[in-house]
Amino acid sequence: MKTINNKGKINLEFITILAFILVIIAVVGFFASLNNYSRKYDVLRQNARDFASKVAMFRNEYSNYHKEIYLKDLVAVNYIKAFKNPFNGDKNCDLYESKVFFASDKERYVTLKCGEYIIYEQNVNSDEYDIYKVSDWQEDIDDIEFIQSTKLYNYKNSDGNMALSNFVTSRELIDLYNKNEQKDIKDLKEVDLSNVSIITKTYYRTKKLAK
Repeated sequence: MKTINNKGKINLEFITILAFILVIIAVVGFFASLNNYSRKYDVLRQNARDFASKVAMFRNEYSNYHKEIYLKDLVAVNYIKAFKNPFNGDKNCDLYESKVFFASDKERYVTLKCGEYIIYEQNVNSDEYDIYKVSDWQEDIDDIEFIQSTKLYNYKNSDGNMALSNFVTSRELIDLYNKNEQKDIKDLKEVDLSNVSIITKTYYRTKKLAK
């Protein structure tokens, strides 16, 4: 019958202690990660409230703006700086999807997208802002349980070729059209359709409640 010598016992005890320490480190790391994301969610919510407040002030000063005011509009005139993305991915929050919609003078809905996370059309007076995790926009998608759709835009020049390499939101299309064609339109209805044609496609993404 084989026996374990003292050296073997010491090695076994060392391995057991080491394994226990690694488990403790993993558990602590897991909860630290949760707390870290909780702080990031708080930053996103606070930024959304600040954004909605700034937009209300901006609209009081510039009443000629439409019912939808984008983060891009405020950044373009140096009214505010772009919000930093508290999550991984892009450095700043999305300028063209982040916006405030005025249903009335007292009823406003804010959208703020930062990386994969978004506060979507949230009533600014809500006590708690829901946060969703979204995928990229795609032409086809398999997961139909949490599906969201939208219209994205491109345009063709007189030569029949697509002007942009990808489809974009209507607000971004206006900026790119103005830049490429040396125009100054404020609405897609102002596009001169004798020279270009607007192309629309339906895109899809998943949108799941994160917090």
